[in-house]
Amino acid sequence: LHTVLRMSNRREAFVSSVTHELRTPLTTFRLYADLLAKAPDAEKTRAYARTLQIEAERLSHLVENVLCYSRMEKRGITSHHRMTPVGELLDAMVPRLEEHCFRNGMILDFADASPGVRKTEILTDPSAVDRILVNLVDNACKYGKTMESQVVELQARQEKRWLVLEVADKGPGLAKAQRRRLFKAYNHGQIGAKSPNTTIGLGLNICFNLARALGGSLGFEDNHPGCRFILKLPMDLQHR
Repeated sequence: LHTVLRMSNRREAFVSSVTHELRTPLTTFRLYADLLAKAPDAEKTRAYARTLQIEAERLSHLVENVLCYSRMEKRGITSHHRMTPVGELLDAMVPRLEEHCFRNGMILDFADASPGVRKTEILTDPSAVDRILVNLVDNACKYGKTMESQVVELQARQEKRWLVLEVADKGPGLAKAQRRRLFKAYNHGQIGAKSPNTTIGLGLNICFNLARALGGSLGFEDNHPGCRFILKLPMDLQHR
């Protein structure tokens, strides 16, 4: 009975969270579609279309997270490891992350790995690594943008037999009361007590569980100011 009630509560929280998060982009879609239909000139048409593009990407990102979380809840995490050069892994992800930042009014400052590290092969699931970094960068875009800084920092390096990927911002940082639940599901508005942003609360939970499934870890540090998330991935099976 306790298990049934717990699952029922989780399902209710999930539906409530998804419904809450869908309202904002759908409201924006309706508003700007109406404005677009009545746009008096080409400049306003482009501006309204740009807003619709941003909201479409936001909605797509939400749906991807919901589907990913649903698969994790139903079947657990399945990963498809393959040997991939670090440079190939980064080259496939960075352009998408740069575009994501650009659409959110941010700039990605990427500190690439050294040539030697780029040539090193890592045994991992590239699609899972991509999902982690997209969520972390999206999180930084939502909560790290301030009047003083519109930069998301991404750094890649090797520490012994670990590939370390760091995503940092210079936003308001993480409220202390929220740190215990940082990687829990349905953790709404986790970054900064003064931030107006709230989320479905699945992104960081997905990142944390995917990192563990890859044999790695995901941690958090203060960036003074802002947040720094540290993803560590094993370079080979022996260290998983």
